Amino acid sequence: MVHGISSFVARSRPSWVAGQLYAHHHQFAAHNRADLKIRMEKMATATTALPFFRATAHLFYLDMATHPSAFTTEHTAYTWLTGDAHVGNFGARRDSSGTVVFGIADFDEGYLGQYLWDLRRLAASLVLLGRQNHLADGGITSAIQALAGAYEDRMAAFRGNARELGFRLTEDNTSGVVQDTIRRAAQADSTRLLDKYTERSPGGLRHFIAAHEDLAPVTSGTRGALLAAMDNYVASIPPALRQGPAFYNVLDARQRLGAGMGSLGKMRWYLLLQGNADQVLLEVKQAISSAVRGAGGPIMPPETYGGHEGCRLARTQRAHQVHPDPMSGWTMVQGMHCYVHEKHGSERDFDPQDLSTAAKLETAARYLGMALASAHALGDHEVNQEVDQDGSRHPIAKHITELLGSSRSFQQELVSFAYSYSVQVELDWQAFRDARRAGTALY
Repeated sequence: MVHGISSFVARSRPSWVAGQLYAHHHQFAAHNRADLKIRMEKMATATTALPFFRATAHLFYLDMATHPSAFTTEHTAYTWLTGDAHVGNFGARRDSSGTVVFGIADFDEGYLGQYLWDLRRLAASLVLLGRQNHLADGGITSAIQALAGAYEDRMAAFRGNARELGFRLTEDNTSGVVQDTIRRAAQADSTRLLDKYTERSPGGLRHFIAAHEDLAPVTSGTRGALLAAMDNYVASIPPALRQGPAFYNVLDARQRLGAGMGSLGKMRWYLLLQGNADQVLLEVKQAISSAVRGAGGPIMPPETYGGHEGCRLARTQRAHQVHPDPMSGWTMVQGMHCYVHEKHGSERDFDPQDLSTAAKLETAARYLGMALASAHALGDHEVNQEVDQDGSRHPIAKHITELLGSSRSFQQELVSFAYSYSVQVELDWQAFRDARRAGTALY
């Protein structure tokens, strides 16, 4: 067992922050400076530090490398993490079985690591969000305790069985803001996004709206590269889930601008596919190395994802969901690793702004803990298939449950870390804004 301090010692480090931001952002500068400008503006003009925290997972994991915990072991380091489990990265969607479910909604940073890193990132985001929503610390503390308790209880329920394979958060077993999010997704028109970005030609087929503010034309060279990438993408889909060749016929292509927070700077394209009854909106998104690698420890074997970062994202999504997106896959575009998936009208983001009271935050935190435990336990099936070379198994639910036991000190450590790290985020955010005002190169 690794022993460590129970709180994060925050420190001012302006030159380090500026250097790390430049190193992370500069890799995108040659291709997508417009989105980088938007990213800087969003982080600088936000009224709280939460957007900065959402955009800087790489800083968080560099800190995790130097901040161990008493509640980790060598076995728990093989948890398949979501990697960026902040409160804004959960939502509702209609899964491939037709059921509307709530869970993790972002897989960019998926990687092997200590289960505690996902919990820490989520807990710190609860502090930042709670203060953004003007909640008292007592209510925020109760929410973090609820998060930890629900995670522990759900992991214990998964121990020694395969119940995680059938567990889902739905309208029937949730309440509060989470249930409202699920209901909004259930009521959504499946063509909502198509109607937002496309219009029909006289012949009935859709095409992207030419003057849409979120979309930009692509050059003939980029269009050709996207079309050439389709064969490898289709080949990445499991054979049983593939449609006929005509389904993947590309009717139109655009670059997507200004989307997200943590992903701003990465290249992103929307493709309009022929589909079946109606056209299908496909997202092709640049994939880079996971920020979790900055924390060190066991490295995810490249053979687990073929050395392809888009494959890593797709495999994370498939590992963390009971009925995942059947169109999830990967390809290469102009030398870039890319993750590919359908953009569906039923998707509803979990809106943190709705958590306006301590009671709402605590109720939601309980479901966040369940969702995270579910993702970790599901991912364990993939880890044990792909990582163990000697035939041995290291079931995550068993190891985490035995490690945590019935001790309240785990919750106390998580609460202490979350508040201490929120101070670090505030200091780093201020360092970023100071560097930007001083004209320091940040990308």
